[in-house]
Amino acid sequence: MTSSSVLRTGMPIGASIRRTSVGRMEIGFPSAAAPYESHFPGYPVIPAVSLLAAVVTAVQADLPSHSHLSELGPTVFRAPVIPGAVLNASVNTDPVNEWTDFRLQTGVNSRSVVRGTLKIAERSRLSALEEPQQAGSANATPSNAIYSRLPHRPPMLLISAWSEEAEITTDTVPVVGSPSEVRLLMLEAWAQAACLQLNTEKGSLPVIASIEFARWTAPTDSGSREQQWRHQIEDARDLPSTGMKRVEGRVELAGRSILEAAVVVAARPVI
Repeated sequence: MTSSSVLRTGMPIGASIRRTSVGRMEIGFPSAAAPYESHFPGYPVIPAVSLLAAVVTAVQADLPSHSHLSELGPTVFRAPVIPGAVLNASVNTDPVNEWTDFRLQTGVNSRSVVRGTLKIAERSRLSALEEPQQAGSANATPSNAIYSRLPHRPPMLLISAWSEEAEITTDTVPVVGSPSEVRLLMLEAWAQAACLQLNTEKGSLPVIASIEFARWTAPTDSGSREQQWRHQIEDARDLPSTGMKRVEGRVELAGRSILEAAVVVAARPVI
């Protein structure tokens, strides 16, 4: 990635990325209202996974084309990012362990909004597992119960059905994007599943406060095929005196685990 080139992400709410110096870049998000009608109606906020997609895209630009996001380490989302925001990003990759530390700050007052770690791995390192078979999609419409519990709307709403037994099934609309972006959408779906564990009151929004870890354990195809992801909640516990909840579990595709993750979600008041 050269300083004159501009990269763009392929997420439902995308970003433009321009390198300003070694390890530093400027990330811009659209200001038009239309892209944010799905996240969230009446209170537009840039999705956490769109912020992550911009960082991943920038890091991958200097790596072989078959390198994809393989793991996220501790990542904290400190403040919401609004439409039209221009963020300054800094990344630093350790050549030994291959983990990349990153930070996103507002361009106006240098306020830190996201800080975390991620790892990009070559596809060959993930190919020891056999490619998952494509699962049939039920092509379900989200139920009224989900609409009442989550403020997301299509195309950012990825949950179509759920049960009190902590098993949640999601159906994606056809996803076009890189394998890394498909993985981040899978993480977004997982976070929505986690947010269903909250008792969200009127006047508040369920959000990702932090990611403890996210590990993709099998290759992920890109393209426009529909996939049915099944989310299994294995542990959900309140964090005392915080109003937050830690949710851990896995995502299955065609009966096999493809993502293991733990996130902390919170109900934040609408300002």
